[in-house]
Amino acid sequence: MIIRHSAIYLPSKAGTFLFRLAFYFPAVLLIVSSLFFQFNAKADAVPLRVFIFAGQSNMVGSDSKVKDIQRFPPFRGLESPQTDVKFSYCIGRETKMRSSGWVDLESVNGVVGPELSFARKVTRNIQQPIAIIKCAAGGTTLGADWNPDKPSGFKLYPVLMNLIKGSLSALDNQGIPYRIEGFMWHQGENDMFVKEFMPDYGRNLANFLKCIRHDLGVPKLKFYIGELCTKTIWGMDLRPRMHAISLGQKEVASNDPLATYIPTSHVGVEIGSPVGLHYHYGTLGQLEHGVNYADAYLEDIGMEQETAKLLPVWPYPKEQSIKLFILAGHRNMEGERAFVQDITKDQSLLLEDRHDIAFKYSIGGGVKKTDEWEPLGPAGYYDTFGPELSFGSTLAGAGEGPFAIVKFTHSGSQIIDWTPEGSEAKTRNIYPSFLKFVRDAVQSLESRGHEVHLQGIFYHLGENDMSMGSYRRKAPEWLASVINQSRIDLELPELKWFVSQQVPIDYKDLGKVDVTAALAEMAQEDPQLTHLKVFDLPGQDRPIVLSTPGIVELGKRLAKAYFQEREGMGKIPFASLKALQMKFIENGDTMSNVLRIGNKDSVLYHHVENSMDERDRPIDQDTLFPIWSMTKPVTSLAAMILHEQGFFQLDDPVSKVIPALDKLQVKTKKGFVPLNRSITYRDLLLHTSGIAGYDGSFDQEGTWKEVMELDHLEGLIDLLISKPLEHQPGERHTYGLSTAVLGHAIEKHAGQSLDVFFRERIFEPLDMHRTQFHLAPDDRRQFQPLFVDQGGKFRIGTPKEDELYYLPGSRLLLGGEGLVSTIEDYGRFCQLLLNAGSTQRGRQIISRETLNLMLKDQLGSISGFGGRESSHVLGFGFHVLKNTEKDLTGSPAGIFGWGGYHTTHFWVDPVNQIYGLFMTRRYPNHDDIEANIRRTLYAR
Repeated sequence: MIIRHSAIYLPSKAGTFLFRLAFYFPAVLLIVSSLFFQFNAKADAVPLRVFIFAGQSNMVGSDSKVKDIQRFPPFRGLESPQTDVKFSYCIGRETKMRSSGWVDLESVNGVVGPELSFARKVTRNIQQPIAIIKCAAGGTTLGADWNPDKPSGFKLYPVLMNLIKGSLSALDNQGIPYRIEGFMWHQGENDMFVKEFMPDYGRNLANFLKCIRHDLGVPKLKFYIGELCTKTIWGMDLRPRMHAISLGQKEVASNDPLATYIPTSHVGVEIGSPVGLHYHYGTLGQLEHGVNYADAYLEDIGMEQETAKLLPVWPYPKEQSIKLFILAGHRNMEGERAFVQDITKDQSLLLEDRHDIAFKYSIGGGVKKTDEWEPLGPAGYYDTFGPELSFGSTLAGAGEGPFAIVKFTHSGSQIIDWTPEGSEAKTRNIYPSFLKFVRDAVQSLESRGHEVHLQGIFYHLGENDMSMGSYRRKAPEWLASVINQSRIDLELPELKWFVSQQVPIDYKDLGKVDVTAALAEMAQEDPQLTHLKVFDLPGQDRPIVLSTPGIVELGKRLAKAYFQEREGMGKIPFASLKALQMKFIENGDTMSNVLRIGNKDSVLYHHVENSMDERDRPIDQDTLFPIWSMTKPVTSLAAMILHEQGFFQLDDPVSKVIPALDKLQVKTKKGFVPLNRSITYRDLLLHTSGIAGYDGSFDQEGTWKEVMELDHLEGLIDLLISKPLEHQPGERHTYGLSTAVLGHAIEKHAGQSLDVFFRERIFEPLDMHRTQFHLAPDDRRQFQPLFVDQGGKFRIGTPKEDELYYLPGSRLLLGGEGLVSTIEDYGRFCQLLLNAGSTQRGRQIISRETLNLMLKDQLGSISGFGGRESSHVLGFGFHVLKNTEKDLTGSPAGIFGWGGYHTTHFWVDPVNQIYGLFMTRRYPNHDDIEANIRRTLYAR
């Protein structure tokens, strides 16, 4: 019996039963000479199910690669031929690749098409023979190339019909029964570029379906129409045009009972270079695209692919209060490239369903969602998962009370789609759906007798938005709109939002759009908003997307941010700190000033208080400050990098690289005497070398005035040799130019100047691009003016009172005093110290062990630092708080930091995992300012 039409569909249950009983003929032979195949002839032969795939580049599989299949665990094996599935194809536009008959299904020309994953999923479920006919060519239109009535251009409609009829004729010739089972169509991108084609796309598509059915003699042929993916770059820069095409597709699917609209905006998309955006699905997207078609077909024949994992027992006692956490976002919150197969053995518990945590989700903009609560567990469409697994595990592991998790994501959305206003593409606005999903979750818990406490919305910033300038510029405004309206609509004016942000793309003009600073400013103004910079997530070897390790870590970071905000230092006293900064100006303590409090991931508080004095310069993120002695921690860190690499031991003589140091003499009551021993690196780090040098100033004779006129470090060594030491090395602590000498020793060991060493080993890995020893003419315009306190009133400082000139080309690179920096740059240095020597991208600048060594009391009983009444001890490059009773600020023991000559200060708090950084420019230094800030911050 030859079945040459799309047959009658049996009722779903009966159809499924019969299909499963049907006899499958395994002896499929490829007739090599004719490139035809045949089944063993039997009177009751099961009809071959023939599927047709057609369209343009995202049906071809453009920019996909067979070799990349191995990167995506659920699809491994599809790089090999599927010998049980036959394939006939014509692919390409000017130059066409043809099978010239039936062949085994496999990739064509190293390209991955959706037919590969479609065939495997379908055959695993129906266990009956299928064949695929494919005709596809990139850059083609339905209005011309595929036009059934007046084909033009590449005239693909007649090519398609000839391919189909020729392939079916070969089956007829072999006596193989078949039926055309479905037509998979993905096309439309190029029609949106043609003015007359775009508005008529729906009409043209309806005509295309009608003509196909007529010309094939299959009036009930089922069509599966693939959505144009909004995650591609065209979904952004051509948003209105793509929307017009999608309206036409949806109209056809809505009006034609035999047509199904297949969402694709949740599939993976190729990661383009250099910013991550792309036009094509690429390997992962094509494979997932094929699964979408397979799922839709199998559902049509009554074979449901997945059943809900309902909670067998409700995990919470009646009337118990429930904490509800909302996770929301785009590609990475959805978990586009996190696969369960890539979970490591030590994380395997994440894959087990947690029946103690209720979970509801809507992912892909509603492509997959739950109506009822499920146990927390993997819930992606393609063996994928999001950060909710590690987020829930971290909360539970810390003993968080009874809680439930709701997740709402759409990986094909941009931030504008989440705004209440939406965009001109009205069908893409998901704010109403998001709001309804949250409300429904709350009402569902309340209907079970629980009091619900919404703990916050945890949102991961739109990844695609960061790669397109027009979207990136608007991102903070759009996000603010969502946050503000959600608080109104949910009637929770103090609803907490936790916004995580991965490292933004820094490419050409994109890097000039500082969305990070804008978000930090939002968080500064909104005490219920936490901005979480997760710039060091693992598993980000390509722009935009995170793989499995990054998704797991993201969930942990979000949970930790919640704990931090709840338990202490997340509660920054914004109003009190702002009032204090204003008071500094009102009391004449400072002119304009800036204060930042942050943790290793994000800025918790950042506020600039400008003096409004016409002589002053308003502070912004580019303002440069001379940080003076806050250079010392940088140089000390640089020296310890060399120490841990074996360049020297702490008690080695520095004269091994600077021989002239052994010529130094020591001042005593009886005159000058030789050194008892050589100066060591330990001496330079602790200022026990006997070197002073801070006597004198710009208007007073002394060593420092002479230093100001030098132009290289060799001259500094010569100058110091001409001066006697204050005491023998190691005898006591004398604050002075020891760290400057240490900087010169670094140059000798490294074989490069100090500025180059700093840049390559510290500044570039930390993105500290504005921290430098010199000021170019453009930098001078951003250099904060000095104000000198004279009799309780400020006057503007003179160039001489700057004391250091920062002249371009000068080689006087003073490692104890010479750097200028910005609040942004030095904040990154503080984050390095807080993060145990690691950058946010995971590069270890200095080991945790070496950093811990620097923070120990290295001075011990040696006198000269603070005396017995001091609250601090001295490490290598830092003072460390030891006696909190004497400090009287409420700060915990163990905080460490340093200050600068013109009233800059920083401290790092390992206990609360925060840092503080204050910058202004006044002389003389005002030591009480840092204590007042810490007293306000740590007040209980």
